[in-house]
Amino acid sequence: MKLFKTLLFFLFIMIATVSLAYSQQTPSLQSDEKRISFTVNGGVAIPVAPFFFRQNWNVGPGIEAGIGYRIRSNSLLRLNVSYYNFGFTNSGFQNFQNLPPEANISSSNAETMTLGLNAIYEYQRMETDLVPYLTIGAGLFRFLPSDIQYSAEGETTTFEVESETSLMFNSGIGFLYPLRQTTSVFLEAKLVTGLFVDRRTQYIPISFGIRF
Repeated sequence: MKLFKTLLFFLFIMIATVSLAYSQQTPSLQSDEKRISFTVNGGVAIPVAPFFFRQNWNVGPGIEAGIGYRIRSNSLLRLNVSYYNFGFTNSGFQNFQNLPPEANISSSNAETMTLGLNAIYEYQRMETDLVPYLTIGAGLFRFLPSDIQYSAEGETTTFEVESETSLMFNSGIGFLYPLRQTTSVFLEAKLVTGLFVDRRTQYIPISFGIRF
């Protein structure tokens, strides 16, 4: 029930964002403007929360792709998928478990995948080609960590970490720079939050991409 209420709140925020875009004194979409766009971007993501995630996994690379539908000259909806891979850090887990220096630790990377619908509002200014924008969205979050096995003082222990799926919320800012009439490059940073029952798993992806 709590997750359902949270999702309704996020959907309300998205609707409010789109409504704000419609309320601005900007021209409607012209008949010759392109409605459908595609984005591809890549970058790195910084683990934020919970402490277990931040302590045991490093900054990791990732890639995103999306398809957008422009509803006004300054706003669009975008369906977005992402994949990020966070490298495991032995020293972080050693400190987290207070293990001796000679402990043998074995694990692999943690992966995240998201699928979400985002509302994007572009703040268009006549004096510059650089277009700042805001993005907010909701969807699904998949967290795929690996079990951690360690040996210390002749005893081997397996620290099991389950793969889970939950609702997801993200918000962020970006800057768009047009190269041609239908092609632009952009830099984007956002906070992604997986709304698990017992915790909030968060990371910050910073990426560079192209919209065409």
